[in-house]
Amino acid sequence: MQELLLNWKINITENEKITDTAHRINQAYVIKKTSSELNMIKNTGILKALKEVSFPVPEVIVTSLGEDYVTVEKAYYMVTEEIKGEHLKAEDVIRDSKQSYKVGQVIAKLQNALKVVEKDFEFYNNDFLKELGGWIEKEIEVLASNYFVTEIFSSYKKEMNERYPKLIRQPIHRDVHLNNMLFDKGELAGYIDFDISQINVRMFDLAYMAVGVLAEVFDTDLRSQWKSFFDSLVSGYKSITPIELIEEESLWLLMGSIEILFVAYYNKNNNETSARLADDV
Repeated sequence: MQELLLNWKINITENEKITDTAHRINQAYVIKKTSSELNMIKNTGILKALKEVSFPVPEVIVTSLGEDYVTVEKAYYMVTEEIKGEHLKAEDVIRDSKQSYKVGQVIAKLQNALKVVEKDFEFYNNDFLKELGGWIEKEIEVLASNYFVTEIFSSYKKEMNERYPKLIRQPIHRDVHLNNMLFDKGELAGYIDFDISQINVRMFDLAYMAVGVLAEVFDTDLRSQWKSFFDSLVSGYKSITPIELIEEESLWLLMGSIEILFVAYYNKNNNETSARLADDV
């Protein structure tokens, strides 16, 4: 690690593992690894573009040669400043309507910022219907019959084919969850990880956050409060960005389709435990 960080002329005094692909260095920097150069280019490019329009994202620290990242044996590394803040917890946003409302606002503001930088960055234009009728359907077809998603897939696919083309599209984050948001004293301190940002229906981000929070809680009492969280989340979003009736009516459909995606993804990666958990949500 020390040899790698010499590319940025950083001497390690503290090294803390955050995830399998990220480390906090000297309580001042974060070094992140990815196996996809395309995702690295996307992440650094979007971060720099958002920084230019004063959206709260970490600054990309260039190497001593002025590069955004370095390549070592088919792995790609970037360094950013560390943003001081904390991640909200699923149980907290479910219990606190003010927090869930604020998270909805953050998602809307993030999407508005992505629209501003769209002209400066080439976003991948994704068609979720092709995913649903392609690799996702293939994975669902080979699942055991006792998976719930095998019973609902056909109806979800049919309704998605009817509704999805009518929904508003724009650049979205695509991986909106609480661990990609940092808050300081109740306010957004920064947003991270734009590796898979893309053009898609804008309600995807809102649905992804909602179902992601539900997937993190197993307590019966918390789950009973989730619908109130969801309503507050949507209200927060709408306070910044008005949404059309068909968009709001399609949120439940999108949430179900995202869970189908999770089951298919985990099955594809031979992770039956996670596939079962996603199926239970």
